[in-house]
Amino acid sequence: TKYLWHMINKYPGTKEGDEAVRNLIPIYKGNDPLVISTIDKITKIKPYNSPGNKIGKELATVKFDLESKACGNKKMPACKRAQVCRSLYKKNPNSDNACVFLNNDAVNSIQCGKVDDALSAYGILLKRCDKKQPELAKDALIETAKIYEKKLDFQTSSSRFLMYASKYQKDGKAIGSAAKACELRVAIEASNWEQACDYFARADAGTAKTYVGRMMRAAYSAKDTSKLVRLVQKYVSPTYRATPAEKIVAWNMVYKSSSGGASNQAAQQIMALFRQSGGNVEGEALRAVGELVFKQVNGAMAQYKKVKIRGGTVDAMVASIQTKAQALGQLQQAYGQVLQTKDAYWGVAALYQMGYANELLADELENPPEIKGVPLRM
Repeated sequence: TKYLWHMINKYPGTKEGDEAVRNLIPIYKGNDPLVISTIDKITKIKPYNSPGNKIGKELATVKFDLESKACGNKKMPACKRAQVCRSLYKKNPNSDNACVFLNNDAVNSIQCGKVDDALSAYGILLKRCDKKQPELAKDALIETAKIYEKKLDFQTSSSRFLMYASKYQKDGKAIGSAAKACELRVAIEASNWEQACDYFARADAGTAKTYVGRMMRAAYSAKDTSKLVRLVQKYVSPTYRATPAEKIVAWNMVYKSSSGGASNQAAQQIMALFRQSGGNVEGEALRAVGELVFKQVNGAMAQYKKVKIRGGTVDAMVASIQTKAQALGQLQQAYGQVLQTKDAYWGVAALYQMGYANELLADELENPPEIKGVPLRM
């Protein structure tokens, strides 16, 4: 080797010097780091470092191939591998392996905790390798979505997840990506949540509906009525395929948190949905219907109390008793509407009111007002 180095240094660029270079490199075969360092030394000598030099080009090719192996060398520390891969890409960004170098740079950067380096490599990969290496580009997109989620950049993360879901619709991760996009935007109450959740709802309306439901309840708790109304209108739209019972519960939040026109509209929606379902709702929805009907008819008690049995003459008393009986009938008919909902809780409340009304009538009949000309009973 000393002789070969002597020839290389003394006769660079000549036939003898070039031959010495070609004979020296194979001697170190199997020791890649030594071959690379040898090439580095040789290429510092003129004319081997000239752009058009044939031997210089051959040495550059050998070095590039060896470094390419190092880019995937599992025995090398992850950060070192990432640096090697990054260097290879920068040296030859148009090589056939450029996308692989970028991918390996990103993967190894993640392994050694350098997330920003990984995002940088993936970013270039997504721009340059979408057509050259579509599988690598696809992996890069989902990986960047995960990285941004861990960095708590939910808006960017959700955009990447949604992009993945729409671009690779037949992929097994597509629905999960759409779900994640919807969930993240709901979590931060992003203004563009509908874009993600509407898209996800096409595949899984049931789960998408639960995410929107979270926002509805948050708006209800915060007493943000205008926001709640907008959310409910979206929730009950065909996109989310809510059941009549679910729609009733949603509109009930509007009914309870608003007044005037919004409250009246919500009440109308609740009753319309109840009728459309044939009364076939249960649980929270049925309780909401029972409460609404009870509140709507409960004014009958106040009207009933205003009707009194009058004295003075027998005819006046008889007429007032008939009027009181009619008022009782109207009251029972009103509260009967609550019973028709078949909600147990508000049904009991209605029965109580009906019983109380009968008790009031009995008290008045037991202690009637005085009638002129009729002696008091002894």
